[in-house]
Amino acid sequence: MQTHFQTPSDMNQGLLDSAFLLIASGGEVRKETLWDHLLKVALLGYVLDDSKIIATAAIKRPMDTYADSVFTKAMSDYDYNDFNHELGYVVIDPDFRNKRIASRLCEQLCERFFHCSLYATVRTNNPHMLSILYRNGFTDSGNIFKGRVETDCLKLLIRLKRSTIPATSSYF
Repeated sequence: MQTHFQTPSDMNQGLLDSAFLLIASGGEVRKETLWDHLLKVALLGYVLDDSKIIATAAIKRPMDTYADSVFTKAMSDYDYNDFNHELGYVVIDPDFRNKRIASRLCEQLCERFFHCSLYATVRTNNPHMLSILYRNGFTDSGNIFKGRVETDCLKLLIRLKRSTIPATSSYF
């Protein structure tokens, strides 16, 4: 397995298609808008097994209306304008789960974006993703809120930017 980090503009069409299909299979995003949003991510992390993408995680550039909605629904004390990037699109092929792949992808993305304040939303019934976020310095912000499906209970987590490069960083 090989881990890669690229901007969508640096990826070939086959890789983008593979990432799209995996992210869509996770069922957490609207397929109708995914393609446009995927092309706008700041950085996509993915893991290849042979030539198949089996895991993704991204630093997204969310639209202001979406970010405002999230921070408002959560009743966060923070202003969404202070968070220009969102950690998301964390999807692992079911055959490759429980191997710490998501944890490694998220950690490496967070290290690369140490200089940015990040946010993430996660279902309250997803202890694995909550654990990954907490280990990467995210903290709860605001209250639990409903997602686009009324039965979804979501949490907003934030990580404030750091002003120095971490000692163990593989940023360069």
